[in-house]
Amino acid sequence: EVSLLVNLTFGKWSFFGNLMFNDYMYSPLSKTKYSTPTLSLLQVGYEATPNLYVGISSMWLCGNKMETSTEVEGFSSLVKSSKVNSWSPFFTLRYTIRKNPKRKIRLDNVLQSTEKGIEL
Repeated sequence: EVSLLVNLTFGKWSFFGNLMFNDYMYSPLSKTKYSTPTLSLLQVGYEATPNLYVGISSMWLCGNKMETSTEVEGFSSLVKSSKVNSWSPFFTLRYTIRKNPKRKIRLDNVLQSTEKGIEL
């Protein structure tokens, strides 16, 4: 599996992309070959205020997902091909309500520890 992740932030704008490739996937009884990326995702977001985030995303940007599976059972085998035709855009709206904004966990500080002596 090969995966390419890109996460860029420019001021209030953020851009996220993910492209994942699998050549083959094996199980005890089958082998699956992927002809296209197993995942392609792009998201563009805007943080209007510290509490309001708006994002637009889309999956399967590199075309339809195509796979061919070969299953072996006893003395016979079955070959099946499938094509996922599901370009799927979606919209994200996040609003944070907090009584004490100083204690709010910001997304850019998720991996930073608040305790001394602990590093993540």
